[in-house]
Amino acid sequence: MKGNIDSKSDDWYNKIVCDNLRKHLSELAGGIRYVHIGLVRTGSTFLQKKVFPHYKAQNHIFSSEAISGRFFDNGIANAKKVHDYCPDAKVVIVLRNQADIINSNYKNYVKGGGIWPFPRYVKECLDNDKYNHAELLKVYFKLFGEENCRVFLFEDFRKDTEKFLKDLAKFLEEDYFECADSSPVNASPGVLHDEILRIGNYVLPPPPLTGRTTRTGKILEGLLERSAGAIDQAGRLLSGRRRTKHYGFEKVEPTIANHYNSSNRELEQILERDLKPLGYA
Repeated sequence: MKGNIDSKSDDWYNKIVCDNLRKHLSELAGGIRYVHIGLVRTGSTFLQKKVFPHYKAQNHIFSSEAISGRFFDNGIANAKKVHDYCPDAKVVIVLRNQADIINSNYKNYVKGGGIWPFPRYVKECLDNDKYNHAELLKVYFKLFGEENCRVFLFEDFRKDTEKFLKDLAKFLEEDYFECADSSPVNASPGVLHDEILRIGNYVLPPPPLTGRTTRTGKILEGLLERSAGAIDQAGRLLSGRRRTKHYGFEKVEPTIANHYNSSNRELEQILERDLKPLGYA
C-alpha cells in the first residue's frame, strides 16, 4: 500500500446543503456567481451546512474545498479549470497557517487510508509545496482579478466569528446571517485515535480514495474506528489532557516554518498585514 493516496480532478461536486448539493461545477457553471475553494480544514463544512444554505443566492454559490487540492496536490492547476467553467465568478478563499492546517488535515489523510507517520506525511506536503498560499493567491488574482477575490483567514474566524461572517456576507452581497451555533461541524478526534487508525490501515483493505469498497472492509473499519475512539478517550481520562499535535509535530515544526517563511512574507505583502502573530512563521 502506498502512503500517497492523492487524486486530481477536472471537476468537483457542490457541498452546500441546497438544491445543488452534489451537482458538479461543470453542470452548474452557467449559474454560478461565487466559488468558494476552501481550503480544507478552514471551516468549509461549517459554511456549507450552517451559513451558505441561508443565503438568497445559495444556488448561485459553489463550494468545494477539494478545488484547493486533495492531500498533496497544491491546487494551483485547478484555478485555470475553475476559470474555464466560471470566468465571471467571484472567488472566496479561506487560509490557515501551514503548521496548523498540515496538523489538522493529517486526520483526513489517515481516515482516507494513509499509512505514513506524521513526519513522512509532512515531507510529502513540503515536497509538493502544498499550502504555498502566496502562489495560490497570485494565480487566482491573475485569472479572476484581485478585486473579484476575497481572502479570509481561519484564525480570524476563530477569534471573531460574527465579524468574519459579516465580512463574508458583504462580499457575497447578502444580508448577514447570525448563526446561533458556531461550533465545529467536523471536530477532530484525538491524535491517539488517528495513530491507531493509521496502524490499522496496514491491515484493512486500502480504499481507492475514501471509504472501504467491500462489506467486510466496512465492518472492520467500523470496529477499528470505535476501538480507536474508545482507546483515545481512555487515554485522555488517564492523562487528564487532550493532545492536539500529532506525534512528531514538535520535531518537524521548525522545518515547516523554514519552508514557508519566504512565501509567508510575500503573503503579508499581498494581504498588507502582519501574519506572524497568527502562526504564519
